[in-house]
Amino acid sequence: MKFDWLTFCNQNQIHYVTSGPNTGRNNISVKCPWCGDADPSQHLGLSLDVNNPVWGCLRNPQHRGANPRRLVQRLLRCSFEAAVNLVKAQNIALPDDFDTLLTTRAGVETVAVTTPTPFVRPKEFRDFDTLSRYTMRFVDYIAEERGFGEDALAVCKQYGLWYALTGDYAWRIITPVYDVDQQLRNWVGRAVQQDAVLRYRNATESDKTLLFNEPRARQLCFQCPTLFVVEGVWDCMKVDFYGSKNYATSVAILGTSITQEQLARLSLLARMFKRVVVLMDPTAFDVGLFIESALSGTSRTETVLGAIPNTVEDPGALAPQEVETLCRTYCVQR
Repeated sequence: MKFDWLTFCNQNQIHYVTSGPNTGRNNISVKCPWCGDADPSQHLGLSLDVNNPVWGCLRNPQHRGANPRRLVQRLLRCSFEAAVNLVKAQNIALPDDFDTLLTTRAGVETVAVTTPTPFVRPKEFRDFDTLSRYTMRFVDYIAEERGFGEDALAVCKQYGLWYALTGDYAWRIITPVYDVDQQLRNWVGRAVQQDAVLRYRNATESDKTLLFNEPRARQLCFQCPTLFVVEGVWDCMKVDFYGSKNYATSVAILGTSITQEQLARLSLLARMFKRVVVLMDPTAFDVGLFIESALSGTSRTETVLGAIPNTVEDPGALAPQEVETLCRTYCVQR
């Protein structure tokens, strides 16, 4: 029996929590439909292990089971036949490619996946190939504010960074985001001016479905068997640039939340590594806990929660030697 409670809850708008006193490891929790108003808390646990989708209420042992059908029927208030068909539709092997994962839904409906049109790089986005007094303003920001020092230009080249002096992204460093086919799908603009009202600005009409640096992580998976999952592009570049010399690479979820599409991509990517380390900012601990639990339920790869030193606020603030220390703590070798 296979059933993905996380997908089911997301697709049917069923509120759940990922942590708390009633939520165990590798579980999410919902309000028990049998207890109802007698206990409105989220105390009915749902296992994130798709191969063992057990569920159980902490108040009443009769509100537990191993077959999702009874709980699905109660949560959706649907017929017995509808619940059976929904569970049967999910009782399939986990797909081996992302397109199949998106087209296979928890129900009888199957939708087509359309490939979005690649973005076109705006003409005002400049390369770092030619240095000028304007270019050095951005290089200095990467070197000093972002802590890359003399490696600043190497970082620009490694991640294909751009900068803009005019237009909507004036005085911003632009980090392009590519899909696994190396098509431009998004970019993240970071203001270099201290008084900027909006520090970050993404591409217009971009959606949150990709993982930053996934193409490079796939290329490095054999020499770097440890994958760090972080929040932002600067966190990712810091860990990946210095970690790649110490058996590690990194991807970013582009924010303090993760979408179902990103989680699906991450689940498939994790299979290529021996260990995944979820390294969120301290303020996003719950998000990190959720990702760690979700991956533990969908991938055989070892997944652990990482921690950064108390002296820094996020992975992007780590010094190069601190990244090396982080790698010595968490990395494995082939």
